[in-house]
Amino acid sequence: MVWLLWLHVLAWMVAIAVFVGVAGAVHVLALRAEPAVYRAVAPVMNPLFPVGGIATAVGVVTGLTMAAGFGYGAHWLIGAYILTVVAAALGAGVTGRWATRLAAADDASYPAVRGERLPQLTQVVTFLCWAAILWLMLAKPG
Repeated sequence: MVWLLWLHVLAWMVAIAVFVGVAGAVHVLALRAEPAVYRAVAPVMNPLFPVGGIATAVGVVTGLTMAAGFGYGAHWLIGAYILTVVAAALGAGVTGRWATRLAAADDASYPAVRGERLPQLTQVVTFLCWAAILWLMLAKPG
């Protein structure tokens, strides 16, 4: 069962690295770099997001397998379930679509797409979701 725990931890480390690290880098590039630089880097980073999705699936499956010992209805697990769904929905529904629109924007529309506030707020909320999930997994509050 220890190997399952390590697979779970590894999977979530990869998922967090992709969805916080790579997505954060995309945001920084989008806000700071010239459009041509963003357009050149985005295709290199985009293939990493499916890796994050696979890692998330492995993390969820291994986590649910181990959760049986705690009871699936433990409050900290319910919080983690909800936060995982929120982070995934915001990442795919807002951040992913914004990054796609930004990569497709021409030089005239790029500043308007880059300046959208919802994706920037979503990035912060998603980071907080991941941080809260990590805390719940470590602290397992009563």
